[in-house]
Amino acid sequence: MKTPYKKPAFQTSRSNQISGGDRSLAQEVEPAVCNTIRRNIGDDSAQIRTYELEIGRRQEQIRRLQNDIAALELRRQQLRAAEADVPQLPGPDIPIQARGRLGALLRILKTLGQIHDAVILADAVNRAVAVRQAEQEIDRQVVRKVAEIEELERQLAGFQDRLDDRVDWMKRHFKAFKDNGCEGSAFNSYRFTPSSRTRRLLS
Repeated sequence: MKTPYKKPAFQTSRSNQISGGDRSLAQEVEPAVCNTIRRNIGDDSAQIRTYELEIGRRQEQIRRLQNDIAALELRRQQLRAAEADVPQLPGPDIPIQARGRLGALLRILKTLGQIHDAVILADAVNRAVAVRQAEQEIDRQVVRKVAEIEELERQLAGFQDRLDDRVDWMKRHFKAFKDNGCEGSAFNSYRFTPSSRTRRLLS
């Protein structure tokens, strides 16, 4: 008589093993909410990344504008240094209002044949006027760039507020991840490498 076939022990079903004695495996299955938390972390990390990039762009634009203003102010100093070398004729100062009188004096000098003095005086008048015109253009450019910086700073503050709000939400996701006993690290669901500032806030 044939001996009936008996399955080896390793072929018995996993469900029988769990229901038979070792119930710890069934208890280790994480809650379904963990997958939702992971998706939320991924979605919010993408938004955080967007805000960080926008903030970085505006900070760089502000730095460039500040460098432009510094270069313009240096140009102003150079112009004033050049103006200090302008021959002071016929008195200690050549205000813009004196251009008419200086022009008349220039014509007199030419008529009298004092060409050398006329050339010096003409150069003094032209350079003084050119310096003042250049300074006025510098003023216009500085005012425009300051206004651009103020607008960028306003945008920067807006993106920073949105970033801070999203990081606060991310803190809640991380807490929920821990409270629900989700497996692994919450950072594993982060889509991008977080900035050092964000990592500090979440750690």
